[in-house]
Amino acid sequence: MTLKELDEWLPRLYYMAQVLLLFVAILAAFAAYTQFRTFKLFEILKFIEAPNFRKARRIVIREIEPKKDQEWWSEDKDGHLEEAASTVCAFYDVIGRLMQYDGTPGRFPARGQWAFFREHWAASIVRTHDALLSFLRLRRSVAPKAYAGFTQLAEAARPHAGLVKDRTSN
Repeated sequence: MTLKELDEWLPRLYYMAQVLLLFVAILAAFAAYTQFRTFKLFEILKFIEAPNFRKARRIVIREIEPKKDQEWWSEDKDGHLEEAASTVCAFYDVIGRLMQYDGTPGRFPARGQWAFFREHWAASIVRTHDALLSFLRLRRSVAPKAYAGFTQLAEAARPHAGLVKDRTSN
């Protein structure tokens, strides 16, 4: 290869390298975005599956739900029912506000981490919200916007609450 031929090819190779670099940058950005979404889903799962939150949901479903139409908090001598109710409301309120922050208030997106969350926790969200309606009314008599994110989350989850797929049958 002569020097003249090399002079003709160098600019072409340079531009091809620039185009290749652009594709590599796009691929790296896509990989980073995917990793960020996965990390976010993992953090939400850690939050929603925290032992104290699981325990609080269990108390709400087992002990508060049967008394949901009563003023159960006035009979709660050691405060464990009110503590469980407050924990569930606060955790789901945070999840609802995160969904609002992601730009999806009042609905669950069809894809992404919220779709995964919707599919697996909608029934729990709606059930615990319905069990705690009288407690929410009590709290809102003092602070009208108390746990508003939880209520919005429950309303967004309600259409999906009965749609949990059975993965054991085909």
